[in-house]
Amino acid sequence: MSIGYENVQSLINMLSLYQVDYFGEKGYPWAEQRRALLHNRYLSFSNRLCDFLFTVGDYKSVESLATKAMGVDPYEEKNYFSLIKSYQAQNSEVKVNQTYQNYCAIMAKELGVRPHSLSEIL
Repeated sequence: MSIGYENVQSLINMLSLYQVDYFGEKGYPWAEQRRALLHNRYLSFSNRLCDFLFTVGDYKSVESLATKAMGVDPYEEKNYFSLIKSYQAQNSEVKVNQTYQNYCAIMAKELGVRPHSLSEIL
């Protein structure tokens, strides 16, 4: 699906319908493949939409989408990158630093991987 000025609001509304992973709370093994597919599609499309919104300067929508995506998958780096870049574009250094510190904590402590430097993200 292509993203353009004419359908941005419809796409934001569509993404807002995603609440939880498909049968995620039930743990049905037969639903795992579908759950993973829908989860990954949501994150991928959310990231694409954040990229588009960033290029057109709609930073508040980027914040909203990236924050929700972080709730869906707190280990997905791209969500943090989108949020950090959005805060940077709005000259909100405090929020940039807070989000970067949260990102570093998740990457280093939870996943045991070296986080990207702030200069690499920006």
